[in-house]
Order: sequence, then structure tokens, then C-alpha cells
Amino acid sequence: MLHRYWFSFTPSSGASVLNRGCGITAYDEADARKMLEEKVFPVYGQAEILSVIEDIDVSTLDEHHVRPNMGVPVVRGVWFPLL
Repeated sequence: MLHRYWFSFTPSSGASVLNRGCGITAYDEADARKMLEEKVFPVYGQAEILSVIEDIDVSTLDEHHVRPNMGVPVVRGVWFPLL
């Protein structure tokens, strides 16, 4: 069974898409963290995780920046930011 995870990070002083967060669908939190380390951080830079929400309701995410720019959250992988 897959779960949608939403990661929030310590805001960086510079502009970064990760200041908005990161959405990953994975089998469990360890799987999501592995994708974060292997796919997201190499592209956007390392960031300190502040919180993780399991089974996030995507309708609660930012309607102006996140939802219009996200991929499909029902398949395993990173859906925000798009890679």
C-alpha cells in the first residue's frame, strides 16, 4: 500500500522550491526518505527536515503554487517538486 508524504524543511535564506515543501508517494517513510536523498536533494540541495505528514490530503496544499505544479500523487515517486 502506498502513502503520500509531505516533507517540510527549515526555510533556506535563498530562493528554493523546497521552501514550499516536498511531496513523495512511497511504501513507507523510510522509502520516502530514500527517494528524498537520492532524487530530490541532489537536484535542489540538502535541507533540514522539520516535519513529515503521512497520508497528506493534497487538497490542503498551497492552491497557487503547489497544486498547479505537482505531478500525480497516486503513483510511487516524487510529485512535488517535479524533477
